[in-house]
Amino acid sequence: MMEWGKAVAALNREPVRPVYALVGTEPFLVRRFLRKLADRMEQDGQRPYLERHRFDDEGYMGAIAACQTQSLFSEASLVVLEQVTALTSAKAAGKVDLGPLEDYLDNPVPHRVLVITVEADKLDERKRAVKLLKKHVLVDCHPPKDAEAERLICELAGEMGVVVEDAAIAELWRRCRMLTLCEQELAKLRSFSENGTIDVDAVRELVAEPIEDNVFQWVEGVLRKKVRDSIRVLHEMRIRGAEPLSLLALMAHRLRLLGFVRVLQQRGIPESAMASRLKVHPYALKQAARLAPRVALSEVERLLVIIADAEYAIKSGRQDPDVALEWVVMACLASKPHAVWAR
Repeated sequence: MMEWGKAVAALNREPVRPVYALVGTEPFLVRRFLRKLADRMEQDGQRPYLERHRFDDEGYMGAIAACQTQSLFSEASLVVLEQVTALTSAKAAGKVDLGPLEDYLDNPVPHRVLVITVEADKLDERKRAVKLLKKHVLVDCHPPKDAEAERLICELAGEMGVVVEDAAIAELWRRCRMLTLCEQELAKLRSFSENGTIDVDAVRELVAEPIEDNVFQWVEGVLRKKVRDSIRVLHEMRIRGAEPLSLLALMAHRLRLLGFVRVLQQRGIPESAMASRLKVHPYALKQAARLAPRVALSEVERLLVIIADAEYAIKSGRQDPDVALEWVVMACLASKPHAVWAR
């Protein structure tokens, strides 16, 4: 699968291909690639007529027919077949006869461009249609790495007519982690900007912290025995739509990360080597490294047991999820702490 940036660069130096597949969970990259593809077709002297078909609503035969029929509106057709779940292994995909699509992928019509979008982590490699897609251009439309994401945010800000400071771009990406969400937040920030410039303070004030960071705040509140802070953060996460079981899983994940970092710190392993070893984002590692020296492993183990008990109580139907979450907070705060905190 080709990286998004490399695929865009290839558009500028190679002829337009008859078939593209955009695979990934980042709608912003899908929309942007389609725009750049249409621009390239116009540069070639074509006037592309964009036609959209949604697989979940109408299947794929309409898109195939559009590719095989002469357009009345333009010399070149750009046909988009959206959300082709049948190319994934998801249960919702069901059993679909992909024979006609396979035939088309094996022998596409010249001077027509078919773009298939799949909003999923990956394709089902066992399917013949997927193997035929590999003869064409597969574009990775997952959230990019930090440097590429920040470059695209800067580019997007320029198109919106605002100036975003470098620190603000980095903070916006840290909080959103998806370019689609960054685009929405930039529009909001632009409306609140008085002089067309967005600084890091504006991002911190107007863009919500990611739930993962809220979980770190919750963990710190529990370890410091700050009841009000712990309950406040918990309620904020619930208001934002986080499910109780998902929250418990995030809490357990952050606590385990805290324990692993504590062990690695005791072994003298530098922080720079921990991120790749533990396969976590550097910011999450930084947060864990800040808390780890102040907490005993026995305290981490105690909290993990409390969370596991609450998860079992919810799954077995013995306790209401919201009640179980508050019980977790009170149980974690109830006993004497084993950690030694700097006051």
